[in-house]
Amino acid sequence: MVSEKERELLRRVWNESLMKQLAHVRSRRFGLGYRYDTGEAIRKGNLVVEYPKGLLEFKSQKKPIPLSDVENALITWAAAGPNGLILADLGVSNNVATFIYATGRTIPGPDNDQGLDLIYIIDDGVYFYRPPQASKIYEIESEEDLGKIVDWYKNYSIKLANGRTDLAGTLPFAMVFNKNFNENGSTLLLPIYDASRVIVNILFHYFEYERVPIIDDNTGQFADQNGAMKRLVDKGILSSQIPMTMDLLDRAIGAVAGVVVGTSVQNVRLMSEAIGLGSWIFGGIYDYTIMGAFAPQFRGLEEAGAVVCQPPEKSKRIWPYKVGIKNVKMSFSIIEGCKDSPYKNGRELVEAFLNIKYGKYKEPNNLEYDGIWSPNRDPNLVAWKREIYEMLRRDEKIKVKEDIKEAVISFIDYSVAKYGMFPRVDPIWIPMAVQVHHLDIDFYKKYYKEEVLTENILRHFEIWH
Repeated sequence: MVSEKERELLRRVWNESLMKQLAHVRSRRFGLGYRYDTGEAIRKGNLVVEYPKGLLEFKSQKKPIPLSDVENALITWAAAGPNGLILADLGVSNNVATFIYATGRTIPGPDNDQGLDLIYIIDDGVYFYRPPQASKIYEIESEEDLGKIVDWYKNYSIKLANGRTDLAGTLPFAMVFNKNFNENGSTLLLPIYDASRVIVNILFHYFEYERVPIIDDNTGQFADQNGAMKRLVDKGILSSQIPMTMDLLDRAIGAVAGVVVGTSVQNVRLMSEAIGLGSWIFGGIYDYTIMGAFAPQFRGLEEAGAVVCQPPEKSKRIWPYKVGIKNVKMSFSIIEGCKDSPYKNGRELVEAFLNIKYGKYKEPNNLEYDGIWSPNRDPNLVAWKREIYEMLRRDEKIKVKEDIKEAVISFIDYSVAKYGMFPRVDPIWIPMAVQVHHLDIDFYKKYYKEEVLTENILRHFEIWH
């Protein structure tokens, strides 16, 4: 249930000006209970965070105050919450079938892949945020719908571990800029992006619509384990004179992850400004360590179910391979010799992926859905008019072509046979984080001009608590 006080606060944010937040948004890094330049060394788990003596010495005299449910609900929804059904406004001839999910969110995603999910850490534990899929064009149509945001936070946050873990503001987790990383009272948001589903999806697109074969840069030959790609070349289906290469495909992954995660953390920044909270975005983190690659010495999210695999020798990699989070977010990947490899071969992987689009799938919150192109999907759960949707689902261009599917499987099996893994680069990325907290305005009053503190900040506790 959403209280009347929470509804009042939700309405307040609903009526805030976007222009005003864009004009005022700043990184505001110093929260209640934080310290700078104090000459102290504070033990946190197996680590010691040092605060050498400096000119801007300040130790907060106020105890940390965790964010309330309504505050956390707003920032998690801003980061990755549902907001309605996507338009999917492509033509059939330029691959409207590329879309993976029908639900839109507050952030974009390539092919609407929903590759980004949100892990957040508060004082009592580590949580995975996964609200239900959308049920109408706009989930939040008026102030009357705002209570959904709080309900989604309270009812669809899956607890993964107790406490704040051993993440701390020093190596091997974070760079020196971020000494107050994962402090008590803060909400630390870790947008975790799985690039594997868009990689699989784009393979279908490359072969059918761009008509390009994929070459292994190291051999100059088709990346084609069972000859299915070569057969498409012989039929004239893969007719492009400029091939894609495995290296180019690999390099695209990091760029995609950065763009999607970047939009998520910027949304959090704007929402924090509207509420009168402090926040800062930082990329000075080491996601291998955060994912538990060096457990048990540095556990990170290992106790929350993070999975990493040691790289096969033929991959010639040094670093472990980030695979996912058990029970809530496992990538579409194959790692030879790893007992936690999500899939064993290309066919198994591709069939599971296509099930999300064309069959029935189950979410981490245990809700089941029919895919966007499933013949059983309720026509009310798409943005197209009913008769248009029925025609689209019957159109041959929407359906999976068996020879294209076999070429995708062949490419994946080639990657595993040659390099021991698919994809060749990590599917799971946490390229940046954002931390939200109640500000210690005494720090800013001591060192900064008075106008840096906005009305929303100065009146925050009066209004929100």
